[in-house]
Amino acid sequence: MTDTLLGLRRKIASARDLASVVHTMKALAASGIHQYQEAVAALEPYLDTVELGLVACLQPLPNAAILPQAATGEQLLIIIGSDQGLVGQFNEALATFVANAVQHQSQPTRLITVGERIYDQLQDMNLRPIRHYPVPASVTSITELCQTLLLDTPLLQLTAQPPGLVLYYNRPYQSTRYRPHRQTVLPISQAWQDHLQLRHWPTNNLPELYGSAETTLRSLLQEYLFASLFRACAESLASEHSSRLAAMQRAETNINEQLDLLQHHYHRRRQDSIDAELFDVLYGFESLE
Repeated sequence: MTDTLLGLRRKIASARDLASVVHTMKALAASGIHQYQEAVAALEPYLDTVELGLVACLQPLPNAAILPQAATGEQLLIIIGSDQGLVGQFNEALATFVANAVQHQSQPTRLITVGERIYDQLQDMNLRPIRHYPVPASVTSITELCQTLLLDTPLLQLTAQPPGLVLYYNRPYQSTRYRPHRQTVLPISQAWQDHLQLRHWPTNNLPELYGSAETTLRSLLQEYLFASLFRACAESLASEHSSRLAAMQRAETNINEQLDLLQHHYHRRRQDSIDAELFDVLYGFESLE
């Protein structure tokens, strides 16, 4: 009986230690969600500034022919997953979403992955990425990754007819949920071009361009590519932390239930042990009488 009580004490202590670890991971996940959501919110004014710059470039031009046009060749897919586990079906759902999309594409595709686990998932589905990058560990690392992608990938250089660029990642929705998302970055949609040319300048002081309009326009489009990659990475990381938070909440519930069960068994065994000792004392007393 004593060994059984000792074993239950050890299990209870282990469960409490595990609950402490899960509680810490919950706090880190919640902090990560807030950090990357703030990064996405801070990016919106920057995107608005880039859009105003494009407006200044496009409004004097009756025909925006210098914008990159639709490509007729291959398509480049950038898939952003995770490096770490404890995220549920985060990578599996995204890999299935990408595989289904690739099956319905007629043009040749090249894949670039961000995240070790999404890379393995795509490999298992016979999709061979041409390049692989680790997931950023902070907001500063997102900037470094986006700059590396733009420099290391000649396909992202804005030529007259660049390849199509599509981003696949998990995007947050509601509180702690996410869903796979597809964003077409290149070619620039005609609807967005029309929106830029029709947008009014916010002040009465009309802008003037110094230098070549084409050079300025392509520089702004490069910033648009950078901002699109940054937002996709930040939203993916926020979704990853949301998935981890949900997983930790489920784990915490299970641990608490198991801890209650262990404590119930411990108190019952301890009471049985006390009762047995009392019976032994009473039996001994009666024997002596």
